[in-house]
Amino acid sequence: MSNMPDYLTYTHTNVVVGGASTLLLAANTAGLKYVLVQNLATDQVYIKVDAAAVVGQGIQLPQMDVNGNAQGAFEMSPGSGGISLDAIYGIAGGAGRVVLVTIGTS
Repeated sequence: MSNMPDYLTYTHTNVVVGGASTLLLAANTAGLKYVLVQNLATDQVYIKVDAAAVVGQGIQLPQMDVNGNAQGAFEMSPGSGGISLDAIYGIAGGAGRVVLVTIGTS
């Protein structure tokens, strides 16, 4: 993504989501300056900020394409409109779907 500042320290975490709302990123993460959530699953994932995720509601992250490239992403940074310190939750229509959460901290 083009808004990833090079002066931050990045941490990448794979989070497995399924049919129940799953915490992707805790609220008030210390030093948070950048967030990127990517859907690495073969079907769509939905995310919500500061609320439990529900299938068919919130921010839809499309599934990977036929070549295995991530198509669905959600980004928060100062350059893309700001950072929320609220928790982020995800949900999918089936079990074992992987979402990559990348955070940048100072």
